[in-house]
Amino acid sequence: MNLFFRKYGSGDALVILHGLFGSSMNWNSIGKKLSENYSVYLLDQRNHGKSFHSDDFNYEILSNDLNEFMIENQIEQAHLLGHSMGGKASLQFAFDYPEKVKSLAIVDIGLKKFRFQDSELLQAMIELDLNIVKSRKEIDEQLKDKIPEFALRQFIMQNIHRSKEGSFDWRMNLSVLANNIKEVGAEIDAKGVFAQPTLFIRGSKSDYILDEDMIELKKYFENVSFETIKDAGHWVHFDNPNDFLSLVEEFL
Repeated sequence: MNLFFRKYGSGDALVILHGLFGSSMNWNSIGKKLSENYSVYLLDQRNHGKSFHSDDFNYEILSNDLNEFMIENQIEQAHLLGHSMGGKASLQFAFDYPEKVKSLAIVDIGLKKFRFQDSELLQAMIELDLNIVKSRKEIDEQLKDKIPEFALRQFIMQNIHRSKEGSFDWRMNLSVLANNIKEVGAEIDAKGVFAQPTLFIRGSKSDYILDEDMIELKKYFENVSFETIKDAGHWVHFDNPNDFLSLVEEFL
């Protein structure tokens, strides 16, 4: 049950973990740019992308998946960069295996519990009948009413592929993700204080990391800094990729 991954470049290991409904493909362009100085590993977490499907899904399990991936690929230490769900998985890993983390860059998420906010998005995906569509254009038309934003529809449609028989199907394990949506928002139990350099990045238009959250986070991260990227919401690396990339490169 190995995780699917893409690898670019050489040097110190940098592992990038995508968010909910995402995949390694979403980070391809940023990963390739960062690979000029690092061995970049873009992972598909379980139930996402081309990785295996499983009924078991929580952050302790995702942390264990990452540990097994590093052992399998002979990575003793790595810089971690994680967005949203991938950020929470990175945080869990940092407290579970602190000796394996060189630095930690967390994108628009913290330790606290949060409620999944995009119930309409999830419902639109569940209600989409892939058995009756003949083309990606028809899929786009079906999603348009409930997901009017073109970029968001394209992001979701990256999870749809044609089977060998020619029919469309979800690449991710949609039913398990929907059934475990509370686990996606679960609080990370901080075990002690994490000492390695840590950066929390938030979008100026996002409310996932509030000012009061930063005060709380300082209790658990000894060497921590915070940055806010202008003109960006929760999808910081999509909304303002240039500023995001510059900030990550400077931190690393």
